[in-house]
Amino acid sequence: MNPGYEGRTALPKEILEEFSDKKVTTPEHQAIAEMLFYSEGLTEGEELSKSFFSLMEYFKESLSKQMQYDWGLRSYKAVARIAGNLIQCDS
Repeated sequence: MNPGYEGRTALPKEILEEFSDKKVTTPEHQAIAEMLFYSEGLTEGEELSKSFFSLMEYFKESLSKQMQYDWGLRSYKAVARIAGNLIQCDS
């Protein structure tokens, strides 16, 4: 903002309190993976998410820390989408 701007007014106290402290938590990747697998039509979403999550954690710890490795939710969604496509092709 412009600290030296003369026409500036202070924000009301209610607005300052509303936007003051917001906490951000880490998403539960295993639960998200489970829902992604179910949404792609896989009936064993819970078992798949446990295995997939442990595999991803193993890779995250074992492989080198390079920029091209993506261990976030984008990779979870990509794997779930591919698994769903494979199931649809088989049936």
